[in-house]
Amino acid sequence: SRLLAAAFCGLAMLVPAVGMLRRAGQGSGALGSPLVGASGADLEAVLGRILHLVRGGLIQPSKKAYCQDEAARLVREVEETEHDLSAKQAFQEQLRVKEAQCGCCCKEYHDIQMALISARKSVEYLEGRRENLQKQVEALQGWCV
Repeated sequence: SRLLAAAFCGLAMLVPAVGMLRRAGQGSGALGSPLVGASGADLEAVLGRILHLVRGGLIQPSKKAYCQDEAARLVREVEETEHDLSAKQAFQEQLRVKEAQCGCCCKEYHDIQMALISARKSVEYLEGRRENLQKQVEALQGWCV
């Protein structure tokens, strides 16, 4: 319940921060997000900075607990998403090679096409998830730092 209260307070404090970012015209992307398009390593660096501030006692206790827990969760999710995305992209590339070898008329043509569609949708989903995580890291950075 303490974590839930901290999360609620964080959301309440996030709204003005997003407005300030928009007014300041910082960053790029649809919401003026400077981390949209950032690599997993960049996101982990931001999260590391947040964790450093939390551990250094530069953030209030309840806020500190929330920031630490949320940063740790986001680190795990960013790493998982980057790993999954790399694996899906590699699988998609393997399917493209099979497609090229198959041509238009091999016995497995339709199976390969269906697998390519599925792989493409998985890659699109994971790219969207990565972008969403980037926005979450930015919001956490704005609130915790």
